[in-house]
This record gives sequence, C-alpha cells and structure tokens, in this order.
Amino acid sequence: MTKSNGKMADVGSVLFNFTRTGLVMVDASEDEDAALEAALEAGASDMLPSKDDDGVLEGFKVLTSLESFGAVSQSLSEQGMKLNMEASGLVYVPLASIEVSDEDYAANEAMLEKLLAVDDVDAVYTNFQ
Repeated sequence: MTKSNGKMADVGSVLFNFTRTGLVMVDASEDEDAALEAALEAGASDMLPSKDDDGVLEGFKVLTSLESFGAVSQSLSEQGMKLNMEASGLVYVPLASIEVSDEDYAANEAMLEKLLAVDDVDAVYTNFQ
C-alpha cells in the first residue's frame, strides 16, 4: 500500500459508500432485449451492459437483491440464458462514483493489480470512474 501511495483504513470504514448486491453475468451472445425481459421476469432490479477497457461488450450485469440472487440465477438459467457463474456472485456496488484524473486512474489501477496479485485477496471494489 505504501509503495503505491495508498492508505489503509479500518475494516468497514468506507463500507457506507457501497451496497451489497447480487450480480448475475449473462453472456454477451444473448440478445439484450431478451436478456432484459428474462431478467425482469426473474425479479432482477436492473441490467447493465458490461464492457472491457476497449469498449467491447463482455456481457450483461443483472443486478438483484441479496435475497433473490439464487432465484434470479436459477430462473435465468431455466429460461435458457447463458450465464457466466464465475463472474457472478454477491458484490459491492458503489452508491456514487468519483471521477479521477488520468494520472490518478493509472495509479489506482496499478495498486488494484498489486492487491489482486496477493493470494489472500479475493476481490477489490472501487468507486472511481
């Protein structure tokens, strides 16, 4: 953290900036309208396109409440949607995003890569754009 000019915070000290949400990843090969209809029918709260750094569509993020994550996953699967269950799960979604300069973005990305390289780190959540 110190080599990347980061700061350690107490456990849970920034948790108020995020909401715990269920995320089901639908494969990019699915039709967007069909995926949205299936997601809403399954009880999802929202669906967003997921794009990589180059702007290429990777799939669709179906967001659910914690309680309905399993039911939505199962319903989408039963409706024949191709799901990426490795990218699905319970996640923290930022309540508000913060814009950062290109320089700060690069520094934050470098720090995230270093954190994710640590075997004990499963996931890192951010609120920067």
